[in-house]
Amino acid sequence: MGIIKENIRSYLYRLGELQALVGRLFNYSRGIEKFDDSPLSWDDFKNAYGNLDLWIEEIDDLKGFTKRAIVRGDNHGWKA
Repeated sequence: MGIIKENIRSYLYRLGELQALVGRLFNYSRGIEKFDDSPLSWDDFKNAYGNLDLWIEEIDDLKGFTKRAIVRGDNHGWKA
């Protein structure tokens, strides 16, 4: 399988999702807040992309891809 833009965008989205979920664990692990398993928001992803030093404006349609995934409900957090 060749590397195509759609695959890379999807991988970056999932990496951002993982970073956002890990980011939510900090206050919970410190006992500051209860565990938040609500769906991730655009702000969660935007912050995660920033933490990963990804410039979303420079990655072909990553912002649109992420917002479409949020609307579809593809980001309900990690469920076992």
